Amino acid sequence: VFGDYDVDGAASAALFKRFFESVGALLDIYVPDRIAEGYGPNAPALLRMAESGVRVVVTVDCGTLAFEPLDAAAEALAENLDARRVGVFVCQEGHESLKLIASKDTQDNPAALKREFPLQGTRFHDCLESKQPLYTSNLKLGARGRMTLIECGLVSEVIVPIMGDDAPLGALSVARSRENGFTEDDIEFLGQAAIHFGTGMKNAMLYEELQHAYETLQKSQEQILQQERLSALGAMASGICHDFNNALTPILGFSEMLLKFNHTLVAEERNSYLQTISRRARDASQVVQRLRNFYRKRGERELFTGIQV
Repeated sequence: VFGDYDVDGAASAALFKRFFESVGALLDIYVPDRIAEGYGPNAPALLRMAESGVRVVVTVDCGTLAFEPLDAAAEALAENLDARRVGVFVCQEGHESLKLIASKDTQDNPAALKREFPLQGTRFHDCLESKQPLYTSNLKLGARGRMTLIECGLVSEVIVPIMGDDAPLGALSVARSRENGFTEDDIEFLGQAAIHFGTGMKNAMLYEELQHAYETLQKSQEQILQQERLSALGAMASGICHDFNNALTPILGFSEMLLKFNHTLVAEERNSYLQTISRRARDASQVVQRLRNFYRKRGERELFTGIQV
């Protein structure tokens, strides 16, 4: 059981171990070193487990996006099964094609596996359609469409569907270089491995869906926040325009009166008009100063204080 060093991971691993020991099964718990190994499954740890005889690893509270360790698991699986080639494929959107996500070829032959190919008319399609393992004991029989595999020295192959609930998520393909290369026990073991792959893929897909939903929600919140900011800015601009209009109206009015009736006004009236113009001009200046104070960069100790309006 590959656990984790936080509370969720420790509790999950302990429950898993306690349950299996209650039914007579023994298992070990592995918790990665937080400093040296970091979070989640890692390739060196999985390979050490394989060397010590471990054949099944269950991850708890981790592992949904551990793609590199998945490659390492495929490599270890190839060695433990004495397989020439192991490939893990995932169905693309619409289930019209398969994409390779992890592989191991013991002879490092890149032609042995295609990275992505159409599903229709292939052995993978027949396997996923039936939702049952597909065993080909001799690829040379009815070799049409299998020449690439045969040229690479592959003779027998097992394809196992990777299921998520009742829908296929992908496929596990294992091939050997000899005819009748797989026993019933081998095929059953691959079926169990595919179940674990299916759980991991399903969790990864759920994680991606949740991540997408979270990002969509975050964008919506940002848009709403931006709209609120624009609305507040509009209200502020409207208030500033109102203040300037209140200041400019008497300035313009009394200025026009001074220009038009200056020769008929007595000194007292003229001084009153000029005082009003001066006062309103200072009001406008204060509006500008308040704006400058509002937008200027503030120090850490200069904080706004909440008040009851």
